[in-house]
Amino acid sequence: MQKDNISRDSIGVSAGETSSGKTYSWIVLLGTLIVYILTCCRTIYVGDSGELTLALSTGGIAHPPGYPLYTILGYVWLKLFSFLRPALGANLFSAAAASVASVLLFKLLEKIGRGNIPSNINAALAFVFAFSFTIWSAATAAEVYALSALLYIAALYFIVDYFRTGERRPFFAAAFFCGLIMTHHFSAIVVAISLPAAMIARKQWPNFRTILSAVIAFILPLSLYIYLLLRFDPTLPVNWMSEQSMTALWKLFSGENYQQFVAISTFGDFFLFIRKTFSQWFIDFGPALMLLALPGLFFGLRRNFRLTIIMVLPAALNLFMVSCYQIPDYGGYLIPAIITIIILISICLTSCWKYVSHKSWLTVLVILCLIALSIATNFPRCDISKFTLAERYGRDLLDSTPENAILLLKSDNGSHPALYLHYLENHRPDIELYSSYSTLTRFMQKYTMSAFLNPGWMGPPGRRVFRGMEYLILPDLPMDPPIRVRQGFVYGSLYSNQDNGREYEFHRPSTDSTMDRSIEGFVLDTLPIIQFPDDYKAAQVAMEYQLLLLDIYGGSGNEQGMQRVWDDLNKIVEQTSDPQTALTVVRYCKIRPWFSQIPLLKLAESFDPPGYIRKDILINWASYYRSIGDLSKAAEVLRQALSIDPDFNTARYNLNLVEAHIATQAGNWAAAIDAYEILHQLDNQNPLPLYNIAILMERMPGRAMDALNYYRRFLQATEISSTQDFANAVAGAKQRIEVLETLDDSINAQPPYNPKLK
Repeated sequence: MQKDNISRDSIGVSAGETSSGKTYSWIVLLGTLIVYILTCCRTIYVGDSGELTLALSTGGIAHPPGYPLYTILGYVWLKLFSFLRPALGANLFSAAAASVASVLLFKLLEKIGRGNIPSNINAALAFVFAFSFTIWSAATAAEVYALSALLYIAALYFIVDYFRTGERRPFFAAAFFCGLIMTHHFSAIVVAISLPAAMIARKQWPNFRTILSAVIAFILPLSLYIYLLLRFDPTLPVNWMSEQSMTALWKLFSGENYQQFVAISTFGDFFLFIRKTFSQWFIDFGPALMLLALPGLFFGLRRNFRLTIIMVLPAALNLFMVSCYQIPDYGGYLIPAIITIIILISICLTSCWKYVSHKSWLTVLVILCLIALSIATNFPRCDISKFTLAERYGRDLLDSTPENAILLLKSDNGSHPALYLHYLENHRPDIELYSSYSTLTRFMQKYTMSAFLNPGWMGPPGRRVFRGMEYLILPDLPMDPPIRVRQGFVYGSLYSNQDNGREYEFHRPSTDSTMDRSIEGFVLDTLPIIQFPDDYKAAQVAMEYQLLLLDIYGGSGNEQGMQRVWDDLNKIVEQTSDPQTALTVVRYCKIRPWFSQIPLLKLAESFDPPGYIRKDILINWASYYRSIGDLSKAAEVLRQALSIDPDFNTARYNLNLVEAHIATQAGNWAAAIDAYEILHQLDNQNPLPLYNIAILMERMPGRAMDALNYYRRFLQATEISSTQDFANAVAGAKQRIEVLETLDDSINAQPPYNPKLK
């Protein structure tokens, strides 16, 4: 008994497509497309929707890896449908890609089943795939995942065809589509492992010329990246490239900005990921269908081991890769595994069909149940046809900006709707709007002052979401160096800054009272009845409004309103089950300490987050312990963070800062000086450690002249950076230099200098 016989009928490939297969292809295409059109978002959506719509509309350069294929196809699509609102047109592009992917999956199932299961069952499984939560949600807003599914299925289709026939045409086609995947979303590239696996499984290697031709077919699509190099334009509203060079292109292609999210999972992290993933799959397909995948794997391995391995191997690699890319919204990255689940369900039905095929009524019942179950389960969560929260957020963000101001946003999910509205719908043309990543090149071209070029003032990327306004530069303030008023749509406009003794405070415009009432009404009346999709980004936008209302109530002293909003906030955080969302509220509590951070930090821990988020939680615990004066406990949790990631410089910096304070309190000046020296090495843009070293040296016998040198070094460092943040320290350093320079050799006998450290 040869279970690996390629010609075996249990899992085979049909020679051609029947007329009924063509009919069902059209049914799948039109059926899915109609549902997607009815349920797609009519305006801009949360997440990357605004940025991607901008990229498609302007031919811009999107976030890594740049998506040249998606951009070119989408640009042509929007030109064809130029009569539509750009946001709607981009959303429909995703719908079309998902519908074509569903048709290709139907054709793949037909090949695998080789007539052993009716075409209507395979069509039903294609509908199950199309109406799973992950695919349906990717089809109703501007996102890259629908096209990613299409390319993956196409590549797998030709790999299976090559495995069956050994012909050169599907071999080249498979290599070509694997290359196309490299011009799009890298999560689907795992399918490439199936091509050499098919070559090995066939035990008949192609000749060298054929392999070389396949390599060329793989490399050829990569030439699309030349488009990004040629398209580089500093004036583009979306442009993630820093310059027109191969180095900049490589940084974009390799996703250098996202390497902070890549970490090898521990066993605990991996099992947590698997648990959450299976929970998501049960939402996608329901328990009944998911239970069919396991016997499908068993039947597949038993009846045609090699072909099953070819189809399952990329899914296993996909699970491992995504578990190492530790982001909370990874659903779209698991599309290869979702496709494999559908294939395994099909194999299970194929193996069992001979026992029930004589009952024709059962065929109809199975079809109706499969489709109805998927639609009934996911429709309430995937219908975003009336979802306008993202557009409302973008408009409120822009409308809260003073006239003729310069607004720099973080390129997070909260800023993308504002970018779309400003650049494509000309909302608030009086202001200048930039994003610190996607429009940073445009910003730098216009403002080349050294203060702007210093990356330190923008803060580390990827640590918070939906921050709204990061920096607001008012037209009546000096620009060199700029007075950066940290406003924040969420956090209010109550910050002030100083420049050489002059204080600048931004007061909210008189129209803000009207806006406050509008936002209050929106949060109280409209927000609770919005049917949020199961998208944590949408929940975070709702959370931002709750934070703003909390700020409004806090300013007016409405304690009852504050408590009500706080309770709603905690519900949102619990619903997201996302520790980063909890940490966003924790950071708010640091700025507006009306409520304790402790319950939120404990809640973030209860979500059992992976390593890279767990270390962020520990950093926040350390900040809390420092605020209450428990330095030893702060040092302990910082060491725990470093044990998770030894290269976590934020934890290392804070640990040295805490150790410097501990040593200072203990009177161990030498240890404190060593800690401050390390601080200066870790962040040479911050001159304050030099000032503190000088103070500590004055406290030590015989070190006054060393202190004088450090005071001078501190002043030299402040000449390079802005002095506005160190005004008091600069004044103190100048005073001490005057004193120390007048002293003679008896300086060692002077009493210790004991000012407060900065």
